[in-house]
Amino acid sequence: MAEQPTLNTDLEQALYRAALKEKKLRERVMLSVLLPALACGLWLLFSVYEVDTWRRRSGEIEKRDATIEQRQAEAERQAADAASQKGDADKHAQEAREQEKAAKDHADDVQQRLVKVREEIGGLGLLLTDLSSARLKVSRLNASEAAEAQLGGIRTTLGDSLGRIQEQIDSALSGTEQKSRVYLFIADDKQRELANDLKSQLESSGFDVAGIAKNSSRHVEATEVRYFREPQDKLEASQILSILEKEPGLAGAKAAYSSDSDYAKVGGNFQVWFGKASKPRAQ
Repeated sequence: MAEQPTLNTDLEQALYRAALKEKKLRERVMLSVLLPALACGLWLLFSVYEVDTWRRRSGEIEKRDATIEQRQAEAERQAADAASQKGDADKHAQEAREQEKAAKDHADDVQQRLVKVREEIGGLGLLLTDLSSARLKVSRLNASEAAEAQLGGIRTTLGDSLGRIQEQIDSALSGTEQKSRVYLFIADDKQRELANDLKSQLESSGFDVAGIAKNSSRHVEATEVRYFREPQDKLEASQILSILEKEPGLAGAKAAYSSDSDYAKVGGNFQVWFGKASKPRAQ
């Protein structure tokens, strides 16, 4: 009876060790299963996180690309609109240049026509002197009062009309075309060549020579430059006189103010009366 407790004790110990060994084995099996599962779970979570991160980044990139494409399309549209507007602007500018050129050509043509009309009107100014000569001749006749009055009225009417026409034409012309007008009166045909030379010199100096007329009813001893507004035209009269002084055949010329109201209606009218002693330039 004394050995029975030893057997039970050994058996219990063996069972205990077997149970302990089984427990450890189970723990090892559990660990061998749980650790890979845990690792797989962590890897799966990391993968899910990475995939989600890349997906968000991809969405942001796609959104950014879409924004860039939209901006690029808008920029291209604006560039196309700008090119179209530039084309329209160039077209309008070309049309404006063509219209401006046409207007300038028309204005130049009108101005040249006005210059020609002014020259023709200027030639009519010689009629004022012709009427004065006719009136002087009529005054020598008997009972000439009516004829004198009629000629005087015609001269006044003609002077008024010419003055208004010249004033309107001058206001329409540019400053460079508004030239002072000079009438040349010779005593005989021998002075015509000298008058033509003087005409060329006056025109090259910026004056407009309206014509050369022969006047046999009124003569002056010395050549005169007559002006009709005091003192407005006195300076130009002096300029004309300085041109005459260069001609030996016009030596002794002088400037003289005349109170002829018909020539004074419009400024810039001058007369050059050749004196009896004026001779052509020596050949």
